[in-house]
Amino acid sequence: MTTPPPWRLAAALVLASAAAAALLATPAPQLGVEDEWVWPVIPYVGGHPAAWLVGVCAAAAYLVFVRSGSRRLQRIERSARGGRLREVERAGWLVALVAACLGWWFALLNAAPDTLPVAAGPEGVSAVRVPFGLGRSPLVLYYGRMSGYYFEARYTDQSAAEFLANYETSIASREDAQRYLHLGTHPPGMILLHRGVIACVERSPALRAALLRTLPATLVESNAAIRQEARAGGRDFTELDEAALWLATLLTFAACAATVVPLALLMRSDSLDFSAAWRWASLWAFVPAVCVFLPKCDALLPLPCVLAGQLLFPALHRSAPIRALAAGVVCCLGMLLSLAFIPVLLWLGGATLLTWWTTRGAAESSSPPEAPRPRLRPCELALVMVAIGCLLPIGILYFAARHNLVHTWLLNFRHHAEFYEHNSRSYGAWLVANVVEAAVAAGPPLLLLGAWGGVASLRNLWRRGASTGIAGAAGVIVLTLLLLSGKNMGEAARLWIPFFPWLILAAAARSPGTGQNRGTLGFAPTSGGPRFDSVWLLAAVLQAAIAILASTRIDGFGFSELPL
Repeated sequence: MTTPPPWRLAAALVLASAAAAALLATPAPQLGVEDEWVWPVIPYVGGHPAAWLVGVCAAAAYLVFVRSGSRRLQRIERSARGGRLREVERAGWLVALVAACLGWWFALLNAAPDTLPVAAGPEGVSAVRVPFGLGRSPLVLYYGRMSGYYFEARYTDQSAAEFLANYETSIASREDAQRYLHLGTHPPGMILLHRGVIACVERSPALRAALLRTLPATLVESNAAIRQEARAGGRDFTELDEAALWLATLLTFAACAATVVPLALLMRSDSLDFSAAWRWASLWAFVPAVCVFLPKCDALLPLPCVLAGQLLFPALHRSAPIRALAAGVVCCLGMLLSLAFIPVLLWLGGATLLTWWTTRGAAESSSPPEAPRPRLRPCELALVMVAIGCLLPIGILYFAARHNLVHTWLLNFRHHAEFYEHNSRSYGAWLVANVVEAAVAAGPPLLLLGAWGGVASLRNLWRRGASTGIAGAAGVIVLTLLLLSGKNMGEAARLWIPFFPWLILAAAARSPGTGQNRGTLGFAPTSGGPRFDSVWLLAAVLQAAIAILASTRIDGFGFSELPL
């Protein structure tokens, strides 16, 4: 597929970003479908200019770090250092990128508009002021309206074995709104995760004390509001809860930031220069939806999503049964957390099918006529091992805890279908609305570059049979099918967070301005020169601008409209 002229590409990215910025800057941006579902808006308050200034400074510092790191990694690639020393330094830069992501997110959320009055709740508590920045964390994790997993883990008086054994009956017998919202439509993994966090804090006084000492002031205020409401409702809310919620917040942030590690390694395993892979992975920090919805549980899912691909895809080209087995285990654990992992399974399956299709002829022609054909080719062996890896956790849960995970998934499917019995949705209107919402949530530059890269990779695959950019292309296909399916008519910006790394894979795989398409991802061995730098830098700056605007304008949790 022909690379568009640089000025056309730049104009498209700038115009799409300007349109998204204009939408977010309006007094009442319309994201959704009126009378069905619209994202609440954070009204303009005095803190917005300061928040924007801090966001710009933090984004600039992050970009300087990424630029410096990329240049250093390029020098490492050209040096004559030993392989082990080079790998150690690469690992250090990956860890540094995770830390930089965390620094950017904490700076952005700390600077978010301070507070806003919220109507009094049904308990009769006086109106509280709810922070939209980092201070939202305990509120998001604690209250059932946001998710309910911590609440269920904290106030259910059962052992872990009893909880798992009774889980199917528990969600099947629910008659409240949670039946078709959070709890009834999810497997038990999120609740088990919070039970583990609570247990860690209970059993380690030193950990609990350290967490309480490091609590930011905004979280202390939010915890005070929760304590007041809990006391009125006859529930305990102690220092243990404060520490556990802070630990859950830190773990969610860390898991989301750690996504850059398998993301960079996945691009690297497909022959992309490591410095370029590292730099493209850094765009994950500027995905607007992540900035809006942290620390919601959806932000936990990108890590296992990308990790499953990073484990599986190399095993499709060469026999690596242990990697494929580990990928299957990760897939099952992801499904234990959320049914949102189903599109990930489709992604992995689609990429496997495309890889098999492109390599089937090459495998036959490369083998001597007298050579015996292996019983299973790498793709076939990988599929078998993935299936075994998926079955292992299912079997362990069934025999150790008497929990039928497959039956739980069926119940979750049934309850999810009930959502649309209680909430009317218009397919045609949401088809258009979700395109706009996806553009704002992923960032217009990333969506455009990802879509272009995915189409270019598919066209190259179809015409030449080249196994180039398959991971990104398969991701674009699954996202398109997800859009057309109508399964997410409302809150797509949050629900699609685990899938936005696919756009980075697709964008990097066929990035314009890199000269000839060399290697399996279309990059020259030395990252591509100034045209590549300008494409990446323009996309990064525009992504950062939309992320800053979205995080200070979109109320992802309804604080501005609903009582606690």
